[in-house]
Parts: sequence; C-alpha cells; structure tokens
Amino acid sequence: MPSTEWTPRTPEDRLIVLYLESNPGLLFLEVEVGKGDENCGPRRLDGLLIPGGESRVRAQGTFSRGDIAAAVQGQHVHVLEAKRKLNRTVIGQVLVGVALFRREFSPTSVQGVAVCAFGNPDLEWYCLEQGIETALYPVDLPKGAARVLGDGRVDRRKPPDPGRRQAFMRGWDAAVSGTLYNSVHVVKTHANMGNLFGWIYGDMPEEFREATWARYVETCKGKCWCWG
Repeated sequence: MPSTEWTPRTPEDRLIVLYLESNPGLLFLEVEVGKGDENCGPRRLDGLLIPGGESRVRAQGTFSRGDIAAAVQGQHVHVLEAKRKLNRTVIGQVLVGVALFRREFSPTSVQGVAVCAFGNPDLEWYCLEQGIETALYPVDLPKGAARVLGDGRVDRRKPPDPGRRQAFMRGWDAAVSGTLYNSVHVVKTHANMGNLFGWIYGDMPEEFREATWARYVETCKGKCWCWG
C-alpha cells in the first residue's frame, strides 16, 4: 500500500486501491462536499485524487476542508465513486459529487470516475456521453445489502469511523434543538440513532456524549449485519 495511514477493508476500498495503482497521485478519502440537512450530513466522495507524483493516501479525519481547498487549487482532479457493479446509483453519485465539488472548490478541471468491478454496455455508453470515466476492475467482490430488522426497519449503518461519529453527534444536536428525525421509524443510521439518544438524554456535556457513542459502538459490535 502507498500509505500506512489507511488499510482497505471494504470491497469499495479494494477498487479504490486498484484505481490508485493505475493512476498514481495524492488520494483523499471520504471527502465532504455540500452541507447536508437534518436527515443526512454533507455528502462524502469515496475518493478525491490529484494525479501525478508518488502515490499517497490521506485517510478520513487527517485533513480539513481547508486542506482540500489548498490542495486542489488550480489542479486537475478525479472525483471517485466506487461500487461493485456499474449502475444508475453510482452514476448519480458521480454526477452529484462532481457538481457539488465544483461549486465548493476551485480546481482547474474535474473528471468524474465510476470505479467498479463489473460494467454494463448501456450504462458505459451513457457515462461516455456524460463525460464520466468508467474504470472497471473485474475482481471477485462479495455482494452486499442492507439488513432488514424484525420490526421492518432497514439497517444501513456501516462500520463506525470519525465521519459516522460526527453524524451521530449531529443527530444528537438536532434533538437538542427540538427535531426528532422521522426516518427513525423506517431506517437505522448513525445520525438518527444519535438523534434518539439526544431526544432521550437532552443537552448533555461532551464527555457524556462521547461515552454514549463508545457504549453504542461496543453494544453493536457483532450484532449489526454490516459491522461483522
């Protein structure tokens, strides 16, 4: 790996690594763009690559938006979204990610890239028409799906990381401000779980919130489908 700061864990991570091997440069992971709303925080790009030079990886939590702004000023960059299979979802993510990135930052140019293990002729044609690069790496990746809970809710939680901790805390803050997310009745996310805790406990000190997050993560280990 080109960096000791990050270890690929998911199928999407493996695809990002393959793309970096083919396109050396400075790679930022999970880059926030936009502002989000009460139900979801800022969008996160799977990867932002500044091609050229030795490959380096900046993992999530090791950089700020200011760092991104300075790094991409006047540069040609690649906005990366990775999925097992090329589909309309990942194409939409690329289109939206590129648009939000251009709105917020000042690169010379932006290339949207869908990084996938499997393609689709019709969608590859569409990507070509829209100026989206399709980077296909036919590797064996496991299929994944959200878990449906006994009460009918969909569990979309992913392994905890700094960004998902922030989403949990944003949900808590929203509850303190008087907003209870309606989405909690149909889906489990870190944001609406934080919202529930905030609704129960109210405006508690930072130490209490951090301890609650730690207990929540520990309790969910081995029980949440996507955490393993």
